[in-house]
Amino acid sequence: MKLALFAAGALLCAPVWRAQAQASAYVDMTATRFTDSAGTNYLYGPTFGVSGRVAGSKRIVLSFDARGQVLGTSQKYDSIAVGPLVRVRIKRLNPYGELLVGFARYNDGAGNATTDAEINFNAGIERAIKGPLSWRIFEYGYKQYYALGG
Repeated sequence: MKLALFAAGALLCAPVWRAQAQASAYVDMTATRFTDSAGTNYLYGPTFGVSGRVAGSKRIVLSFDARGQVLGTSQKYDSIAVGPLVRVRIKRLNPYGELLVGFARYNDGAGNATTDAEINFNAGIERAIKGPLSWRIFEYGYKQYYALGG
């Protein structure tokens, strides 16, 4: 519930942040293969967050990214993470990479829940459409959740 409130607030404030601090909000659909000692599960749901420019030139931009995920239905994986993001501008395409650290909570659907640290490595390509609007064409990420044997 807290993550959903964070996402709603981020989306409502995005136009203000964009105009004043060069920040933006985003929401996308995520499909995750979750593997633990019990086997492999596939979890789906939204990823949402806020990113903002810290420094940069016309070609290379250093930003921060704060993102949350709410994945799954009976089995749930909720997380929040923050870290640096580096974006390279090549005409209208913007490849990027980021390293995020944070915390996550996993519930296996049988009433067993664990909370522990996580680390994310993400890379992708965005395409600028017009003004602050862009399309995240592709993102691939690796996430290490340290509970349940990693």
